[in-house]
Amino acid sequence: MVLSILIVILMAFLGTFIFSPEFRTWISDSVEAIGLLLGEVFVWVRKWVRRYVYFVLVMALAVLGLIIWALLTSSPTFSAFLFVLAICLVILTWLPAGVILRLFRVTDAVIPRVLREFVAWVAFVGWLSLMCPEVLTMKSLLGAALVGFIFFGTCTKIKVLDRIIAPIVIVMCLYSAVWSFFWPESFRSNTQFVESGAKRVQSIKDRISRENETYAATTYAVTLRDIVALYKCTHDTVLTDVAVDTVKRGTIVKLVSRKKEIKVIDEQGFVEIQLANKKGLFVGGQNKYYVEAEFVQLATPRDITPKEDLKDLLKKQTPTNVSEGQKVGGMYTVGEHQLALKNGEESDWCTIQPCHAYGFVKNPKTKVTLIYEDGTTANSWGLRKWPDKYKFKVKNLSNEMPVLRVV
Repeated sequence: MVLSILIVILMAFLGTFIFSPEFRTWISDSVEAIGLLLGEVFVWVRKWVRRYVYFVLVMALAVLGLIIWALLTSSPTFSAFLFVLAICLVILTWLPAGVILRLFRVTDAVIPRVLREFVAWVAFVGWLSLMCPEVLTMKSLLGAALVGFIFFGTCTKIKVLDRIIAPIVIVMCLYSAVWSFFWPESFRSNTQFVESGAKRVQSIKDRISRENETYAATTYAVTLRDIVALYKCTHDTVLTDVAVDTVKRGTIVKLVSRKKEIKVIDEQGFVEIQLANKKGLFVGGQNKYYVEAEFVQLATPRDITPKEDLKDLLKKQTPTNVSEGQKVGGMYTVGEHQLALKNGEESDWCTIQPCHAYGFVKNPKTKVTLIYEDGTTANSWGLRKWPDKYKFKVKNLSNEMPVLRVV
């Protein structure tokens, strides 16, 4: 039935179009009018599309400038504000195109997934600049960008990251905002803790760098045999024998320059060394000579001066404020004081400032008895805490000199 009606309508249209000049003229005018209207619409759309493209480029440059400004500024709060402003500009710039594409069903959402991921990553970087300003620097950001490019070129798409990065960023930002608002002291202490951790890492790297520079700065050498002849280089290929004392085997010398190549003369290699002065030092020394290269063996600074166990080294140090050779007694301040008392000797009256704790450095061989002004005594063995009395005499009962510690 419907097909028959369509056939009748089509036959009527064709008949009218063939036999009616007025109908043909009306059709022609209508088509021409629609074409002109579409042309105007096309010109208008093209003009506004061009303007929108320019607007997007300007906003992109503005966002890039805000992000760079945020990374260079020294204020974490202002840096976070610039990141928020940049994210708002990105979303507002995309909204017109997103709405049109969504109306024509070109995309499934006004803001596509790629843009949401970009906003999430920018927000994450902004959060780091607020919470960890010492960690997020331009150098670390450039390193992260390079790592990102490496993953971009070598890894396949990881859908898990696409799904979890935005919720993680939102939760962290909300948690930080609530934390800083309701518990400002805790937030401040945590920020200080993170910054102190970053400073500690930097100091560790600085110390390691110092150690590496110590290894690289100086090259020493040790003579492998007695050297009876040293030389001065008068010309590039002429060596002159210099009359000096014999350099004994095992003597430490310094290589003048590790960068210079070995000087080869008459098929024999020579290196330039520097002898130590009378104090055994090389600073300002002018005793530079050439010697056969095979007569010396190179050594690092740590080969010449090896490291020691600092704990053992510090234990060997004499305590501060040593009272040996002086009259034992008087006022003792904070620190460690070695009392020059022989076995059986007794000191004069010793005084400690009130509210200060005192005791003796632990030593199995140390035995002392304290005699207080009220006549009571206290022994160092089997005692957990000394009485709260601050004037006493010390009697040494061992061959070790006791060390009084005041804190």
